[in-house]
Amino acid sequence: LSREAFQHLIRRYADLAREMAGSAEESWWAEELRAIAAICDQIASEPARTFREAIQLMWFLYLAVCLEASESHHCFGPGRPDQYLYPYYVRDREAGLLDDATLEALLDQLFIKCNEFEGRGMSAIILVLGGRKPDGSDATNELSYRFLDACGRVRMYFPGCDVSWHRGMDAEFLRCCVA
Repeated sequence: LSREAFQHLIRRYADLAREMAGSAEESWWAEELRAIAAICDQIASEPARTFREAIQLMWFLYLAVCLEASESHHCFGPGRPDQYLYPYYVRDREAGLLDDATLEALLDQLFIKCNEFEGRGMSAIILVLGGRKPDGSDATNELSYRFLDACGRVRMYFPGCDVSWHRGMDAEFLRCCVA
């Protein structure tokens, strides 16, 4: 039942995007809304195939948890996105589907979206970057840096970017974190 409700939530966004595309005054915006609808149609019941689909699904999952928790949560977030989005990032970069400008726009939009919440229960959104892999090795990757860069570019209160420090952390990443 929860899965069906979650799918319905995403499909409602797809329908809204299609409706908005029909009345958009600018063709580029109508095209973007149709792309959003197609992404929502895909991730409502099928796995994400691209970085853009994966980051959108991540947001919907976070949103669903917030809606379910109502005002009972105070400080949490979508976990370690530099880790679970990384395979999509690598695949899209290697296939030439994700250029720097698109990546920056997607991350910046995510950071801006994190600041749209209001209410007593929505006190903090936290992203955790870096850390260790299950084998104990450093988990820092190129996407860890990209999230950190977005934090510096957007410069809004949310999300908080926490770094999972450990003795074997990539020295350059640590330098970027404190710079």
